[in-house]
Amino acid sequence: TLTGADVNLTAAAADGVAGFLNIEAIDFINTSGTSTLTVNANQFGAGKAKKDSVITGAAGIQNFVVDMTAPGSFDLSALTFSNWTEGSDTVTVNGSSGADTITENPDAVDRVLAGAGDDTLVHIGPTVSTFARYDGGDGTDILQAVQSCDFSGAASDGVDGFINIEGITFVDTSGSNIARFDADQFGTGKISTTSTITGDIRTQARVISP
Repeated sequence: TLTGADVNLTAAAADGVAGFLNIEAIDFINTSGTSTLTVNANQFGAGKAKKDSVITGAAGIQNFVVDMTAPGSFDLSALTFSNWTEGSDTVTVNGSSGADTITENPDAVDRVLAGAGDDTLVHIGPTVSTFARYDGGDGTDILQAVQSCDFSGAASDGVDGFINIEGITFVDTSGSNIARFDADQFGTGKISTTSTITGDIRTQARVISP
């Protein structure tokens, strides 16, 4: 039986010459316990770990953590999470101290901790897990909706769900985009009650349930 372990690979090179080259998959093999793997966002890209890598869990609990050490963007949606259990296995992105754009993965429970800077948190799925956490941190942070979504399933306790969000932006490319929230998701430390709501040329609707 392989028990869990904490493995931090962030010190490995990310220059495409040394470090992790031409990697298409990451497998967890712990049959019990909890394993946490921490990597650097810059270790993904052409010739390095593939941006569309397959991350495969095991019978134990898995935590996949991505650290962004410099302002930029990271797209979780290109990754495939296989054998990943909602409520126990997690995916976390720790943003940098600057302005980051982080795209979530609709097939995994995400914890986006954007940190300082004016960040954009991009949500692409039709629902949000009750276990998810989208924390904009300091700065003016935007939740971006690219398709109709029922956001009301996210927590509203001020710990998980939408934390430190100052704006909601619609960026749908066709048709209509309907965003549904619960009123309890707004307030101090959550989605600001003075948030700026920005639409585009399509039809948008924001529905808030009491």
